Amino acid sequence: MKNDVLYMEAVSVSFDGFKALNNVNLFIKQRELRFLIGPNGAGKTTLLDVICGKTKPDMGRVFYNEEFDLLRMKPSKICKAGISRKFQAPSVFGSLTVEENLRLSIPKNRELFSSFFDNQKGSIETVDEVLETVGLTEKRNWLASQLAHGEKQWLEIGLTIIQKPKLLLVDEPVAGMTGGERDKTGILLTKIAKDCSVIVVEHDMKFVERFSSTVTVLHEGRVISDGSYEKVKKDPYVIDVYLGRDGGKHESAAS
Repeated sequence: MKNDVLYMEAVSVSFDGFKALNNVNLFIKQRELRFLIGPNGAGKTTLLDVICGKTKPDMGRVFYNEEFDLLRMKPSKICKAGISRKFQAPSVFGSLTVEENLRLSIPKNRELFSSFFDNQKGSIETVDEVLETVGLTEKRNWLASQLAHGEKQWLEIGLTIIQKPKLLLVDEPVAGMTGGERDKTGILLTKIAKDCSVIVVEHDMKFVERFSSTVTVLHEGRVISDGSYEKVKKDPYVIDVYLGRDGGKHESAAS
């Protein structure tokens, strides 16, 4: 558990007798970029739900940053402890500008009177930094509804990292993106992983191959392979149940 941002041991989850997760172990190091892959129904989303507190497992242990027992915490407390999640479909306020969306996501000090006397200079610097990171500085005054699909995804990533998480969960970030947008997203996630750990659920194998360092493969609720993409793509079991003989090229979105 030492030095693990996330420690999951022997985690199992059942829904009406169906094993969504079956004795799963997952250990995430500090500033690690980890990809989760596997067929639909493999348990990837359920695993993220357990980390966020949305789903409580039947058995197992889940610790964050060594000291937090996530199974004893409510989702709101888990979020405040430094775990952020970005879902597949972007959920931004279309009627607000890019900058206004980011300002709303800045964590507020809840002590008496603090919400009325925010440090405006600090807030502006924080927003500027995030806009630069996600590549939306020139569109800070655009309405979020005016952004392209990929830009909305980057804005929502910005809404998560402005909270300065230590662990970021991202669900299928490049779905529906063009080739150029996918590359920019991979570069963005790699940059974010220099400051916090990132877990990415993804089906686009070209994207995984290019930007992953470590890959975990799930199938029927179990971890069936773990390691570099070069390692897992040669695993006969992974080939049979997921990647196929073409190495997963059928999973990649068209440019």
